[in-house]
Amino acid sequence: MSFFILGTDTSVGKTLVATSLLMGLQAKGYSTIGLKPVASGAQRTAVGLRNADALSLQKVASVCLAYEQVNPFCFEEAIAPHIAARRQNFHLSVSSIMQACNPLLSYPVDYRVIEGAGGVCTPLNAQETFADLVRTARLPVILVVGLRLGCLNHALLSWDYLRRCDLSVIAWFANQIDPSMESVEENIAFLRSALPVPCVGIFPYAKQMNLDIFSTLIDYEILLGRVINEAN
Repeated sequence: MSFFILGTDTSVGKTLVATSLLMGLQAKGYSTIGLKPVASGAQRTAVGLRNADALSLQKVASVCLAYEQVNPFCFEEAIAPHIAARRQNFHLSVSSIMQACNPLLSYPVDYRVIEGAGGVCTPLNAQETFADLVRTARLPVILVVGLRLGCLNHALLSWDYLRRCDLSVIAWFANQIDPSMESVEENIAFLRSALPVPCVGIFPYAKQMNLDIFSTLIDYEILLGRVINEAN
């Protein structure tokens, strides 16, 4: 089974959620792979460009795929993917991404965790966004809400866009990214009432990722139940 992790913005904790899920699922005895089809912002290495988020997914998954399988489209500049691609004379598109990822969407593991880039509406080109990719792949979405001032607006706009794109959102995570944010509990309570799908994890602010801790903060029973129902 597969699901796609999208965020309300860039740097809201998609990788934290994805890697925590991969670690937690493995601890429960499930086999997993992690994918980040598109990444912008990478370091040059002796073996090519490498994106830190994709490397984290590769490392934590129970099956270690080749980097090029985890992240088939990697761009050096930390800018919008469609701009980074254009600067390298490459036309990024839903069809090119699907062609690269299709074999892995049927890879023989229990769960395939796929992470987007940026926010829900991040462009792939002048006409297509990540939402178009998810719709074409026909995968359920887990939405990551970055808790900071403005998160309610970001969450509601993201939800409305996903709904209008006819995408299935099965759950959401709250991840505190601003250590000084006020009224955190009240914001979470509002989101619980406003988003008609369950919150399956609340991650407190942390300077560094501690997957051993964060992977225990996920309600796997509710999440996996919704993933299974969606697959059926």
